[in-house]
Amino acid sequence: MHQMQRNKVAWILFFITPGLLVVGTFILLPLFMSLFNSLFSWRQLIRLEFVGLENFRRL
Repeated sequence: MHQMQRNKVAWILFFITPGLLVVGTFILLPLFMSLFNSLFSWRQLIRLEFVGLENFRRL
């Protein structure tokens, strides 16, 4: 790869990385945490109990 192309790729990554970090922090992380939390029973704060899709069936 030529030096000019590498420099262009570096600038692209420089500008894309902050946006990806924001999306990951404020969209993807809460999404996966809510999916994780929905699969467990939180009645006991000390111990989590895996209930799978039972929470959705009760709805």
